[in-house]
Amino acid sequence: MPLIAAIDIGTNSVLLLVAEALPDGTLKPLVDISEITRLGQGVDQTHRLDPQAADRTLEVLKDFAAKARESGAEKLTAIGTSVLRDASDSAVFLKRAKEILGIPLHIISGEQEAELAWLSVITDTSLGLPHPVVVADVGGGSTELITGAADGTMQSAVSVDVGAVRLTERFLRSDPPGADELQAARHQALDALGAVAAKSHCRSLVGVGGTAVNLARMSHPDAALSEVHGQYINRKTLRELTGRLAALPVEERRRTPGLEPKRADVIVAGALIFDALLEVLGLDSLTVSTRGARFGAVIKLARGEWDDA
Repeated sequence: MPLIAAIDIGTNSVLLLVAEALPDGTLKPLVDISEITRLGQGVDQTHRLDPQAADRTLEVLKDFAAKARESGAEKLTAIGTSVLRDASDSAVFLKRAKEILGIPLHIISGEQEAELAWLSVITDTSLGLPHPVVVADVGGGSTELITGAADGTMQSAVSVDVGAVRLTERFLRSDPPGADELQAARHQALDALGAVAAKSHCRSLVGVGGTAVNLARMSHPDAALSEVHGQYINRKTLRELTGRLAALPVEERRRTPGLEPKRADVIVAGALIFDALLEVLGLDSLTVSTRGARFGAVIKLARGEWDDA
């Protein structure tokens, strides 16, 4: 069976998936790694890429492209999300990325990003989800929300400019953040997400992306990464965890079991976004998936619905 690779360049991290496309349409992941490079550093304010952040990201891209080739991947695709949609000078980055990859890096729309996240979840039979369901991909610069019907078909997909890095840079500027800053960030999340999420009549919420995975790992510190997939986080636990994290300075927060140290400065904002989602959806718990847009991209490439090779 063919080996297919996808690289996902986000506001906060770069992810690589190499997977075998099986005859039944499912994927067998062989390489699934990520590296936080914070490409979106300062972009919300300047609308330009920070040169050091761009260099960091391109170095990881070079490493991931080599790993994809070494793994025997026959096809490769690469996508860029919120940060490259927002940056006015992304053309230079795209040129350098193409030189490294040998293929174009596609800047996908928020709606396309949402569709890929949905595809990654709905093709995963291991979750055993009730329907209808909402999938939330909370990233560094944006949050994608996808709703589905009882038969599992996608009904709507929207992208909202609320993400863990963006909220942190806008509101959580003290260390640790003050009560007024936390309230302002939460209200921003509620306002942005409420209009789209409140219309969803769903029975479950699935969170994908680094924020969701790190929240699960902190909630279940003894669980291996492979055991995090499918874990539940109830709203009470989420609020207690958010409160504990928000009370710590970043340097102390980095030592929290289960938390990636490089994510310590933005995890509070990410947790606030998920808490806001549970409130507007009227749900009591979040199901965590370790999948995401990279899985959707590999599925589309395997199906011949993507034009890279």
